[in-house]
Amino acid sequence: FSAMRGSACAAARRGHEVTLYEKEQELGGQARLIKKLPGHTLPQTFLDYIELQLRKLKVKIMSGREIDHRTIDDLLAESQPDVAVLATGARPARDGRGAVTTEPIPGWEQEHVCTYADVLLGTARAGGNILIVDELADRIAPGVAELLAEQGKQVTVLTRWPSLSPNLLWWLDAPFVMGRLDAMGVTIIPNAWVREIGAGGAACYNLHSGRAFEVDADTVILSTMKYSNTNLVSVLKEKGVAAHLIGDARAPRWMWNATHDGYKAAMDL
Repeated sequence: FSAMRGSACAAARRGHEVTLYEKEQELGGQARLIKKLPGHTLPQTFLDYIELQLRKLKVKIMSGREIDHRTIDDLLAESQPDVAVLATGARPARDGRGAVTTEPIPGWEQEHVCTYADVLLGTARAGGNILIVDELADRIAPGVAELLAEQGKQVTVLTRWPSLSPNLLWWLDAPFVMGRLDAMGVTIIPNAWVREIGAGGAACYNLHSGRAFEVDADTVILSTMKYSNTNLVSVLKEKGVAAHLIGDARAPRWMWNATHDGYKAAMDL
């Protein structure tokens, strides 16, 4: 959403006629997930500001409109765009693929394995004993851990990093987050990864020593790499429409990267 906003606002300010197509009924993209985490009220303030700017600049917002190979002809007839800017975002890897092995985690296909997005969107129900596997080093793993611990669940977070979510230090809130998790009894296992997910948990190992150990869990939640959503590029190319990828659709990164992508794309146009 940051990428889309940056592009739409900048393009509108330059006098271009801009139509924004949003798959969901609510604007926000992945920021909608962040605001579901405990204590994360700031994303809504950001989303409110962005939507206000879009409306001030008279950007036409078409919500609840999914664009794919089935609907592309209707969209092109309706909008007749000169160019398309794709801020289609990214999706969490269901297979647990990450930089440690660059391969899917064996056992990811089982029913008790899901992604953090499944939990936050309510499409998966977590059991009472949770293992969160983290590679992203951002707010997601600690936020989901806190959310589930508040529900009385036993939570363990296993991360490839020396500490859980070292990027929190950028915002100086790491002591508060980690203190909260400790008070709620969340177990954190650093410098480790999963060798295989089984029916009752996961076979894990220390990244440095290779020491093998088991973690019991009835639900495994994956917070590993993300895959960019780029399917629309080929769909538009077949129709002769130039498409520019921005934000996580270009490469999964941070919010400020996405905003910069959108602004730069609009200025280039």
